[in-house]
Amino acid sequence: MNYYKYLFFGLFISSNIFVTAQAQVAVDGTTNTKLTPTDNGITIDDGDRIGDNLFHSFQDFSISEGSSATFNNALDVENIFSRVTGGNISDINGAINANGGANLLLINPAGIVFGGNARLNIGGSFLATTADSLLFEGSEFSAVNPQAAPILTIDRPIGLNFGNNPGNIINRANFGLQTTSVDIGLIPEFTVRDSVGLEVNNGETISLIGGNIIMENAAGISSPGGVVELGGLSEAGTVMLDPSPIFPEGIERSNVTLTEQSRVNVSANGGGVININAKNLELSQRSELLAGIAEDSNFETNAGDINIDATELVKIVGELNISTAETFEKQSKHKPLPEIMVREFVILLVYHRLEEIQMAAKPWGMGGMST
Repeated sequence: MNYYKYLFFGLFISSNIFVTAQAQVAVDGTTNTKLTPTDNGITIDDGDRIGDNLFHSFQDFSISEGSSATFNNALDVENIFSRVTGGNISDINGAINANGGANLLLINPAGIVFGGNARLNIGGSFLATTADSLLFEGSEFSAVNPQAAPILTIDRPIGLNFGNNPGNIINRANFGLQTTSVDIGLIPEFTVRDSVGLEVNNGETISLIGGNIIMENAAGISSPGGVVELGGLSEAGTVMLDPSPIFPEGIERSNVTLTEQSRVNVSANGGGVININAKNLELSQRSELLAGIAEDSNFETNAGDINIDATELVKIVGELNISTAETFEKQSKHKPLPEIMVREFVILLVYHRLEEIQMAAKPWGMGGMST
């Protein structure tokens, strides 16, 4: 392990602010959160605990390459709720760690960027959002009005409350990146970039709820046999959690974009669901949504689903590579098919080389969607 020397600035201003060569984390004083510098990052202790819920509040929360932020929670904590109130984007380019099987929620209305070296080392599910506040029954945990005394609760959150023009969530995390040159003789040789990126344990959930959701630079999201939720709003509204996000009708949604060989992968030995709620969904430059059965799985399991709820366009740009039911069954020796559901009446635009194909989208079953 490489260790780094740290340069601390501003400690004479506040003992709650740590700016290092690798991390910039500051608490805002509204919770009992304590920060301790380590050789390779920062440890986050205490906070306000109510039942199985643990609350933290930060003025700034960013992690540079080679660094980490470790939530030193008790093993019996079920949910860690962390808000960022200072108005600066969270730039995550290192590791976020937590103990045990705790679920982790990070809320920053200004925006969240996961850099190429961002990764998750947590036992539970992960939700990143640019909502203004996290709603509970009869109370809220607000990132835009942190001085308002929250009624901290043992309950589970029931919704995400968004203001106008919420910040974007950009995922460039390509941890575990592998590059392979492919030449099959039919088309010019090309390079395949495949990464794990942000990953949780089997059966857990990763949710990115913005603002626009942008995946680029061969970014990955991996939840084997679990659930991935991508979506957001572009104006004020509330996304309910039940426990999956329920997007309001009549409120304009934001866009979800996958480009530069980015990949969302929930394939495993059965199960796995990708849910996308957007105004427009665009896949380009060999980006992929994968919810089939992994190659080393048995034949008796059920494939996962890809559910696309786009209010305007689903656009696939580049060479289209969608496995049909017949082809997929031949390749997989009759493994069960995943199902891809597309919102009724949405227009599907497919740009295949120089030709444009336009058709009304309808439910159909396929092994995966890529470009």
